[in-house]
Amino acid sequence: MKTRSFLMTTLCALMMGAGFTSCADDFDEPNIPDPDPLAKNLTYILNEGLWGANNANISSFFEIDGTPNLTANYYEVINGQKMGDLANAMIEEDDNIYVIVGGSKYVARLDLNCVEQARYAFPESEGEPRCMDVEDGYVYVTQHGGQVSKLDAITLELVATFKGGDNLEGIVEKNGKLYVANAWKGIQDFNKELLV
Repeated sequence: MKTRSFLMTTLCALMMGAGFTSCADDFDEPNIPDPDPLAKNLTYILNEGLWGANNANISSFFEIDGTPNLTANYYEVINGQKMGDLANAMIEEDDNIYVIVGGSKYVARLDLNCVEQARYAFPESEGEPRCMDVEDGYVYVTQHGGQVSKLDAITLELVATFKGGDNLEGIVEKNGKLYVANAWKGIQDFNKELLV
């Protein structure tokens, strides 16, 4: 099920509204919903955080009896650990949430309650992960080191890589090809079969 357009529209609207809210340093105990986010119309908001501050996070927004609730540090509360540096991207696909945390150089698969299920950490020698697309049971991840990595969508084990340019950014699959934005040289297309 493709819900990216609706999810991205919702996230953008919430991000714009976030500028009109205020926060305090001393948070009350977070109001965590019961473990059925679809029934509660739960929305997640990816917070990039600051470089080197280990403060990337996912916030949750939901309503109970018409009362809005926002938990700013939802990922940390649910998983008992901080997320890391510079969360770049988040996609929901087939009841999984995939998150790239570029500064900390990993991709994670979460369930719909935001509980981490699997993680792939990129080697220090490689450029940081930037963008992704999830298609046909695989997660395709671009890296600033000029590489596209193909990961199994469930285990997040590395399946294949392909060197493809310089600072690779956005990626999308269409008709058996991956279209990748090369930040220095434009758009390139790759046959998915080349990722071996």
